[in-house]
Amino acid sequence: MMNQPPSEPEMSEVQDETPELITLDDIPPSQWRDRFQEFKAFLFLQKPHAQTREILLDFASRFTGILSDWWISLGEYRQLMFLQTESIEAALSQLYAEFCGQEAQIVEKARSEFFKMQCCSMDKSDLEVHFQKMSKRFYLIGGINDPNLKQAFISSIPEPLGDETSRLLSAANKQIADITLGEICQFIFRAIDKMCSQNKFLQEYMKQMKQFDRICINKELLTKCPKNPTPGCNCSSCSSKPSSRTRKFRRKKGFKRNKFFSKKKGSWKFLRKRRNFSKRRSTKCFICGSKNHFMKNCPKAKTQKMITHINKETGISFSDNEIESLFSADDEINDHTLCVLQLSE
Repeated sequence: MMNQPPSEPEMSEVQDETPELITLDDIPPSQWRDRFQEFKAFLFLQKPHAQTREILLDFASRFTGILSDWWISLGEYRQLMFLQTESIEAALSQLYAEFCGQEAQIVEKARSEFFKMQCCSMDKSDLEVHFQKMSKRFYLIGGINDPNLKQAFISSIPEPLGDETSRLLSAANKQIADITLGEICQFIFRAIDKMCSQNKFLQEYMKQMKQFDRICINKELLTKCPKNPTPGCNCSSCSSKPSSRTRKFRRKKGFKRNKFFSKKKGSWKFLRKRRNFSKRRSTKCFICGSKNHFMKNCPKAKTQKMITHINKETGISFSDNEIESLFSADDEINDHTLCVLQLSE
């Protein structure tokens, strides 16, 4: 009993681990390609234990939803042709072309999306999501042997991070064409750690420099010259100007304000005449400056002078009579002419 070889697993044992039904209705069309990859793995898992016809027959018997409708619409003849396909790859290619289209169109779309993808964040979690999306398209378009696609991956991250990644690759004597996409991702994470450590060092350095601000000035060499900075010293105590708003005198800690002078809201109210900031109207004439009349009644105006002259000569008031009923216009000057008017054309 001990010398007997182990028995091969039966086909039923492999089938029990697989799903009972095969469908595409539970996912959107954008994920159908990934589902066909699962179908391929399922069929190749059963290949060592059964013939291709038996595998395809068991595969078609599990169809449901849209796959079942497609299988029924084939008819008996085309169903038989599908089951007699020489290989599993050919059968899946036929099924893949029916629901997903030609592979060349999908590859061309993935290439266009690969060059458009950008990551504007330097957070590791965001970069991991970006790496996952780009790697999916990278291997689909065959970027393993294309250095341009690897360089495009580095260019899709923020510029400071991409420059630091390129410097790390040069320091390690690594060429873009000789490394994998996973190695590039690891160099990117190393560049983030290096930039974070540099930032921490600079912050600590700036904190230490603040302690040396007062040491920069040699007070023995200066005499009442706070406004003149020491040559060669750029510290804040030498270059900064005293603030004009600072208090010269400070109140002592034990000093308390007298209660008599304390301000209490609502204790006193003072009334005063309200100021009128509006412009006062003038009663003067703008022509002669007299206060007895306005500009329209000014006797020094040209029109008013003429009307006053006519009133004196004739004794007729224009306010009570119309000028057309009292005077007539002549073409030439004579003894009866009172005034001369210029007619506008």
